[in-house]
Amino acid sequence: MSVLPAVPLRAASGAIQEAGEVAAYLAAVEGTVWVTPRPPRERHEGVPAEPLEAGDKVEAETGSRASIYRVADAAILEATAGSAVLIGGEIATSRLLDVPDEVRAVLRSGMESWGRWTAEFELGPMSADLPGQVTPLSPRNELVIDHYPTFFWTGEPIPLRLKVKGEDKLMYWAWRVTGSMIRYSPGAVRFQPGVTYSWWLVDSRRSKPMSATAFFTVAPPELMRQVAQFEDALTAFEASQGSHAATILLRCAYYGELGAWTHLLAASRDLPVGPLQQRAWDLTRKKMSLDEGKATHLFALLVWKRLGFGGGDVGDP
Repeated sequence: MSVLPAVPLRAASGAIQEAGEVAAYLAAVEGTVWVTPRPPRERHEGVPAEPLEAGDKVEAETGSRASIYRVADAAILEATAGSAVLIGGEIATSRLLDVPDEVRAVLRSGMESWGRWTAEFELGPMSADLPGQVTPLSPRNELVIDHYPTFFWTGEPIPLRLKVKGEDKLMYWAWRVTGSMIRYSPGAVRFQPGVTYSWWLVDSRRSKPMSATAFFTVAPPELMRQVAQFEDALTAFEASQGSHAATILLRCAYYGELGAWTHLLAASRDLPVGPLQQRAWDLTRKKMSLDEGKATHLFALLVWKRLGFGGGDVGDP
C-alpha cells in the first residue's frame, strides 16, 4: 500500500464540514498523538473515539500513529510519525487505508455508535446472588452469534447440571458439570434463530436450583455468516495495513452495535488501557447486569478459554 503524499480529508461531496459538526473520529491511537483544535479549545493528547471537527489537526509523534475514521464516506486514514491530518482541510499528509467492502459496510453504524459511548450512562442493576448459589455469567441479556456458544458461571467446582429452556419447553441439559464453563455440543440439537432461551444451574444430586436464570437470543444464520465474513475481512485488513489498533476498535464497535456483549468484553482485552477500554467495560457490565467482581470473573474465564483451557460439551437430554 503506497503512502499518499496529499489526501484531502473532505466530505465525499467536496464540501467542507462546518466547525462544530463531527467530521471524523480519532478511531485508534498507537503511541502519542496530538490534537490541535480550532480556538478557543487547546491542544491536547488525543484519545481513541474522540470526535473531531473541521479545522482540527491530528499529529503523530515519532514511533506513533493514528487511524482516523471519516464520517462522510466511512473511510479510514492513517497518520504516521511526522505526518499530520487537517480535518476538513485541503491537505492531509497521510495514507488512505484500503478497507474491504465487508468492513466498510459496518463502519458507519459501528464507529458512530462507538462515538456515542462517550456519553455518561448509569450502570444497570447488579446481579443479586443468594448464599450458596452460583451466577450465570454468559450468555446473559445478549445476542448469541455462535452456533455452539460456551456457557460461563461463577462458583466452586461442585457437581451441577446446566439446563436450557426455550419457548416454555426444557430443551437441553448437561449432567455433572464440575467446572465454570462448558461449550454447547455440536452433537446436540441446534438453537433456533430468533428464539429467546433461558438457562440456569441445579444441584446434580437433588435438582435444587443453584442459580438465577439468564436469558439470551440466537441470531439468524445470515447474521452469523456476516459476522464470519466481517472477521475474515478484519484479519485481511490487519494483515495488509498493519493497523492492529484500528482492527481492535472496529471489532469492539461492531460487537457493541450487535449487542453481543460477551464478544465485546473478550475483544476489549486488546484495547489500550484507558477511557476507551473503560467505556467498553462499563457498557458490558450495564447490559449484562454484572457487578465489577462478576465482570472480572467472566473476563478471566474468557482469557482462560482463549488460552485453550475449559469445559466439555452440553449433550442432548
